[in-house]
Amino acid sequence: MIHGQRSEIERYLKKLGNAPSLGKARSWWPFFVYHFTEVHNAASILNQGFLRSRNALTTQRQTFRDSASQEVISRTEHSEKDWVRLYFRPRTPTQFRNEGIRQPDSLYEGAHCPMPVFFLFDASGIIGKEGTIMTDGSVARQHKKGYGLTFLKSLDFARIFHDSPLEPEEKSEIVNARHAEVLAEDPLDLSNLKYIVCRSMAERETLNSLLSENVLDRWRPQVVIDRRGDLFFKRHFFIIEVSLSRSLITIRVSPDNTGPFDLQIVVKDEYGYTQVFERTRFQFEPNPYSLRISEPRNAYLISIHVNGFLAYRSFFQESPYQAKPHNLLF
Repeated sequence: MIHGQRSEIERYLKKLGNAPSLGKARSWWPFFVYHFTEVHNAASILNQGFLRSRNALTTQRQTFRDSASQEVISRTEHSEKDWVRLYFRPRTPTQFRNEGIRQPDSLYEGAHCPMPVFFLFDASGIIGKEGTIMTDGSVARQHKKGYGLTFLKSLDFARIFHDSPLEPEEKSEIVNARHAEVLAEDPLDLSNLKYIVCRSMAERETLNSLLSENVLDRWRPQVVIDRRGDLFFKRHFFIIEVSLSRSLITIRVSPDNTGPFDLQIVVKDEYGYTQVFERTRFQFEPNPYSLRISEPRNAYLISIHVNGFLAYRSFFQESPYQAKPHNLLF
């Protein structure tokens, strides 16, 4: 810690949380710093036990799903990619541009995070850590840097936490402020990680299915759903819930499900049974949607891909619950 400043940083963050301008809905924002990433990356972070910088991942040739705009990345100084980058807030402009499964013509400069997962770290634990730096805007744009309580107090949190529609004359400055960052030294361990947040029950099940058994046991209580609706924009396509039984799969999707989509659903079991459902230019209506398993299974792995992106993955083992049939696809 920087000269034992953590308690002072905690007090200042509490003061920020009590600011009338934040309101009740955002009063908890100052207590965390945020990292969002694609679900496979999230699983890798939890399985390995730390976050790495972009440069470290590239140098060590580790596989990661890149959700960023390559245009923005090209404007970012190489040295800035040595940091593990977190934000002071959720719902950043970057997240707005890349969250959700989108049609190719709706992508912003190629940025795309089909299934995002949020990591919420204790803010005082990260900000007060030796070596942590803060910025007043995006590292890809003009910004100031500093560390410790003095610099923290100098930041314009009215702009950083701004979450209302923008007037044209203020848009550039506030958009940059919303990107204010917390830069942690690589690697960043998970000792200050408090919550891992998914958009829906289906996406939580997907993340859990990608974790090793011991890692899932360690983090299961912290893997939660954004029930308050404060972290994600929830625009574009995602799956809300999937009900599984021996013979029936029922899928409920987001209201913003503009298609058509290329859909693939694969059911496999340990004995080699495989059933594949594939449709091109498939339209999800009505909602929910059901499909019948041709040969009922007591246990199986199911994966759903939409436009080639993972939208759901989970394991089923027989239970007393039986899903009700809706609109059978096959």
